Amino acid sequence: MPDSITLSAELLMQFGERLFRATGVSENEAAIVSESLVAADLRGHASHGVVRIPDYVRQLEKGELVADVELDVSSETASLIVADARFGFGQMQMRQLIDRLDPKAREQG
Repeated sequence: MPDSITLSAELLMQFGERLFRATGVSENEAAIVSESLVAADLRGHASHGVVRIPDYVRQLEKGELVADVELDVSSETASLIVADARFGFGQMQMRQLIDRLDPKAREQG
């Protein structure tokens, strides 16, 4: 029996998506988070990769991690945003934050 098994990135993403969907995560969010975790592994950052899936599932079940939440912006200026991720997936909340910050950065030069 081999010491290790090699799985394709696609198979790992599908597996992660199915696990997240089983805990109530939307299809879109499950796909984005799974892709991010597999990408971390492929870049050599195993601590931020698929090894996180069991923890994320436990956190979702306990309500310590909340799926499909919107970023809560409490204040902003021309170049600053103060926001609360509301216990959402970092992968999702950061995308929302960048979407709001990108135009600000462009305007500020």
